[in-house]
Amino acid sequence: MAISGFTSCGDEPQHHRPGTHSSDTIQPPDSTHHPTDTTSRDTTTSRDTTRFTISIAAPRPYGYMGQTMQLTATTSSRAPIVWSSSRTDLATVDQSGMVTFANSRTDGQAIISATANGVTATLPLECRCWQVAMQDGTAWTVPEAPTVHPGDTLVLTIVDSGLRTIDDGALNAACRWSYSSRNANISTLVAQVLPSGTSPLWLTRYVIGPSPANGAILIVKASLGDAASSMQVVISNP
Repeated sequence: MAISGFTSCGDEPQHHRPGTHSSDTIQPPDSTHHPTDTTSRDTTTSRDTTRFTISIAAPRPYGYMGQTMQLTATTSSRAPIVWSSSRTDLATVDQSGMVTFANSRTDGQAIISATANGVTATLPLECRCWQVAMQDGTAWTVPEAPTVHPGDTLVLTIVDSGLRTIDDGALNAACRWSYSSRNANISTLVAQVLPSGTSPLWLTRYVIGPSPANGAILIVKASLGDAASSMQVVISNP
């Protein structure tokens, strides 16, 4: 007996109301055939991310310590993006997607992540270290406290972990060279700093003074952003 459309107004005598005699047993409405679907209304506990996409683009897959690199995240909505790095000792990233390669003494890889709407995109970036090296004939070396003499020309550059010169225009233009001494007047140690001229821009050259104090130490330093490398050179009279 279906009573889904039945209502009582409350003013009919009890013995005249339908369904009060023994053969009419009133059954409760059967809701099992009409489940309530709340999925489309539940916006706080579930999200449909099957159609959401996010991707990261970088100008190149590596960077040298001290450099910065702007990454771009593209999404299929206006959801806010949260950036992170798996190796902050190698590279950090701010919330605009700007990566800064750290002052690391070893090469490595950092995974940069961009997350939005519960979906994450990742991008591996190779982090390359560099150091100051001096020219020894046709080779580049990183000796411990090499010795030079008055009148010598000291030729320096920065090299990667494989002692290869880094002929990178942006990096070389941003690299800053400086020199100092802890135990002598610097004006007596370096007589002239030669310009690169037609030589590659990644070279820097110093002419040692004619009569520096014997055993004086010249410290030459290369800096790029927050990263730096230096070499100590002992100047000895013949």
